[in-house]
Amino acid sequence: MVKMQVEIWSDIVCPWCWIGKRTFEAAVRKFDGVAEISVWHRSFELNPNGPEQGRYSVPEYMREALGMPMPRVLETLKLITHAAAEVGLHYRMMESRAANSFDAHRLLHFADSKGRGEEVRERVSHAFVATTMDIADRDTLCVLGSQGGLDEAEVGAMLESGEFGAAVRRDEADARRAGISGVPAFRFNGRTVMSGALSVADLESIIADELAKAPARR
Repeated sequence: MVKMQVEIWSDIVCPWCWIGKRTFEAAVRKFDGVAEISVWHRSFELNPNGPEQGRYSVPEYMREALGMPMPRVLETLKLITHAAAEVGLHYRMMESRAANSFDAHRLLHFADSKGRGEEVRERVSHAFVATTMDIADRDTLCVLGSQGGLDEAEVGAMLESGEFGAAVRRDEADARRAGISGVPAFRFNGRTVMSGALSVADLESIIADELAKAPARR
């Protein structure tokens, strides 16, 4: 069976990233039984100097911090919500809280180290795009981590310790070296990098091309 490793850089506060995750998962299903595709989720902050905890809703942030006129904000969020619905996700971003994502990325690294990355990643992603929960709030992250199968007290201790901060920074440095400036971004077998809201067909084609280059392994 042919093996492939895919690295996916994403940011929790990028609404296209959860959509991209679903699209990638749909593309990978085409290769069930043909290829063994392992995924390595990596951290990326669209805005490392993101908003203070609880300061803005997403629409307020887009208008006041990014300078977008409100009609454009509403049209953009409508477009994103429609794209999410097409892959089975329910977004409510008029109510979402803009947030600095650094601690959330630390939580995801911790969850990955405990074998609970998928569960926690889904919980945190949903919290940002579909609830009023503030993912920059450490108490909130403790709850989300617990819902994803982690020990809530251990999550709290990790967040207070600063642990996994260096891992987030390494991911971001690797992204810069790879020429990645936006997310979601995918790197296939350490060589081919693609960024943006790719379709299922696009991803299927890229995966097929990369698998064709890789020797089969036992």
